[in-house]
Amino acid sequence: MEIGPGEAVDRGRMRAGHADREQVITELKAAFVQGRLDQDELEERAARAVAARTYAELAALTADIAAPARATAVAAGTRSAAGSPGRTFARGAKRAGICLLAAIALTEAAALANNFLLIVMAAFAALAAGGFLGYGIIDAIKERSVSEAER
Repeated sequence: MEIGPGEAVDRGRMRAGHADREQVITELKAAFVQGRLDQDELEERAARAVAARTYAELAALTADIAAPARATAVAAGTRSAAGSPGRTFARGAKRAGICLLAAIALTEAAALANNFLLIVMAAFAALAAGGFLGYGIIDAIKERSVSEAER
C-alpha cells in the first residue's frame, strides 16, 4: 500500500521491534529506581512490554511516567541513543561473551566429570556465542544504514 502526498501515517499502529521493547523496559526500570513505580507495577508493565506488538502499546506503558516528548517519540517510532549501532554491537558482544564463558565452564566440567553431554552443551554454547556476535554485527549495520538514511 503506497501512501500519497498529504496522507498521514499512523506510526502508533506500526509493529515495534526488540530494541524498542528493550528501550521501554529500560525506561520502566529507571522509573522503578526513581520510585515512580513499585515492584509489582514494574513486573506487570515489563511483561506487557515484552508482549507488545505496536508502538502505541509501548507508548501506553510509559505515558504516565515518561516525559511527553519521549512518549511521542516511541509512538512515532523514533530511536534514541540506546538503539545506536555501537550499543547494539556491544549488546551482541556481551551476550557472546557470556556464552563463551558458559562454554568454557561446561568444557571444564566435562573434563572433570568425563561426561559427553557436557561436551555437547559446551559446543552449543560456543555456537550460540557466534550467533549472538553475528547478529549483533548485522543489527548494528542495519541500524547504521537506517540512521544514515534518516539524515
